[in-house]
Amino acid sequence: MIDGLARIHDRNLYGNKAFNLSQIIKHNILVPKGIVISDTIRQQNPNIEELEKLLKQDKTFNSFVNHEKNYAVRSSSNLEDGNKYAFPGQFESLLNVKVENIASSIISCWNSSKSERLQDYALALSINIDNLSFAVIIQEFLKGNFSGTLFTQSPMSKKEEMLLEVKAGTCDALVSGNTIADTYLINSDNIRHMYGRNKNILSKNQIYELAEIGKQIVSIFKYPQDIEWTIYHGNIYILQPRAITTLKK
Repeated sequence: MIDGLARIHDRNLYGNKAFNLSQIIKHNILVPKGIVISDTIRQQNPNIEELEKLLKQDKTFNSFVNHEKNYAVRSSSNLEDGNKYAFPGQFESLLNVKVENIASSIISCWNSSKSERLQDYALALSINIDNLSFAVIIQEFLKGNFSGTLFTQSPMSKKEEMLLEVKAGTCDALVSGNTIADTYLINSDNIRHMYGRNKNILSKNQIYELAEIGKQIVSIFKYPQDIEWTIYHGNIYILQPRAITTLKK
């Protein structure tokens, strides 16, 4: 089963990441357009040729993809991005994928659910992954001008402050830890540039707009959020909201 990202309603079938994105779309928050490959297709265990045939025959897939565009192919399991556990970096995500490589990228995502790294991570948390449900999100890949992460409750402070990290370009280098971001603390009174090379990388209006979107997402999920975002053609798009699971009580 393949369905539009905005229509996702079953967390078990489509995973937490897809479900969370569908919820913020319903509140008119911008998210890159996407579709979701449900876990029922993974359970059929198709090989690459069978999966390519299935995709070519699916109306939802064919009406969505465009050979002039590239895509992000990302995991959406029932384990990751929950309120207790996030499983960061444990499942595969592939960016800037051409249409002809989507099927192989989906299989790469599926295969990451069998990795020894995941097994060790789950064992350390005493989590049974035998009932893993694993969907895959396919979204338009936006080459943002600026990207980053927003923690709606700063892990660095006990105060009511947000932590914003910003870099030029797309978000993948920042999330992987391969670049140094300009970092800000935001509260109701001011914006403080904590470190980085360009404190004016975003305008104050852009920073406050990000903060307002962060507040809106918190009001949806009723839990502090770790949000990946990008600015594309002047608009802020949310790539992923997930609960902050590392805050001390």
